[in-house]
Amino acid sequence: MSQRTDRSEPDTAQDDWREIGNYLASRLPRRFLGWVCWAAGLVILGVLGWLGVRLVAAMSLVLVPGAIALLLVALLQPLNSGLRHLHVPRGLAALVSVFVLVAVLAGAAALAGFSLGSRITELIGQFQQSIGELQSKILHSPLPINQDLISRFEHRAQDYLQSLEKNLSTIIVDVTAMTVRVVTGLLLCAFLLIFLLYDGASIWRWLVSLLPEAASARVVDAGKASWAALAGFVHGTLIIAIVHGTVIGTTLYLLGVSAYLPLAMLVFLGSFVPVVGALVAGSVAVIFTLGTQGLVPAVILLAVLLAENELEAHVLQPFVVGRYVRLHPVAIVLTLTLGTVFAGIAGALLAVPLVGALRAAWGPLNGHESVVPVSEPSRLSRLWQRLRRAAERLRHRRRGGDPPRPE
Repeated sequence: MSQRTDRSEPDTAQDDWREIGNYLASRLPRRFLGWVCWAAGLVILGVLGWLGVRLVAAMSLVLVPGAIALLLVALLQPLNSGLRHLHVPRGLAALVSVFVLVAVLAGAAALAGFSLGSRITELIGQFQQSIGELQSKILHSPLPINQDLISRFEHRAQDYLQSLEKNLSTIIVDVTAMTVRVVTGLLLCAFLLIFLLYDGASIWRWLVSLLPEAASARVVDAGKASWAALAGFVHGTLIIAIVHGTVIGTTLYLLGVSAYLPLAMLVFLGSFVPVVGALVAGSVAVIFTLGTQGLVPAVILLAVLLAENELEAHVLQPFVVGRYVRLHPVAIVLTLTLGTVFAGIAGALLAVPLVGALRAAWGPLNGHESVVPVSEPSRLSRLWQRLRRAAERLRHRRRGGDPPRPE
């Protein structure tokens, strides 16, 4: 009797829920019930997304350096592969690749800092003089601006600086905590970068071996597609950043801006954020040119910057990066916005390549072909291969042997 009673209890509960559902279906419109189900599903997805964002924020000290390390591995992979092709040991090739990256970054930063520090007094004087001239022109212009408005603006700026001075201890604590986080992230990023260059393929094979055998083939194809998208994005963005930095730096030099090198480096770094990065970084160069050289050079630089932005949007991005990051410009802007809101500068830098990698992996995970050219190397990789073959041909000619056949 007890067994029958226990078995009948779930059936009774199911019958009760079925009766409630039938009653609601008979009393409420079917379309309304459909909207209720959709709303409940969206609420559940929103809660899960919020929890995911909170989890990512809590683990940002590990996830952000890991993502940056992946981007740097994709950047250094052609150099590392070239060293391995020259029979350099695997560990030494990884260390040399990282050393080259650190040397380039440190050298560029030191050169830019020396260029800016040696002229800092001159630049401050030029900026103050240009601001005074601009203020005089504005006061004598037909614009509805008078001395009282400018004075109020100056008083507000002074009040803001005084408030910062009062909260100096809090600012120092925040800066110290941020410095500790940045240094920790840099050390973790360097550690991951070395080991991913040294043994990244073995780490990937070990991760795939943990999956069920039925899903491993699709995951391998998805990994290849994601890596092709990531490498293509990094290499293409590097080429675009070099173009932006060279053009803006040359323009600043021709306009007589003494701090052309630091500003060109700022534009170069800003170009790693798609669509808006070079424009935002270039606006700093325009303001600096306005403060040191005057209105006409600033307008010329602004025109060059806008032309550069159009060149990137219509030529460089589709031709160099568009084959690998198959995202609509609207999707790129939304991804950048969400990444910046949730993760700040790191989100703006990492959002687009990570979403592009996930987009590339979506097809293979569902049994379809990837939207990115997996078997075709990126333009930077092909350039490195051409340089390597040219060096091999030159070496064989010096030895008097036959040149190597193309691969």
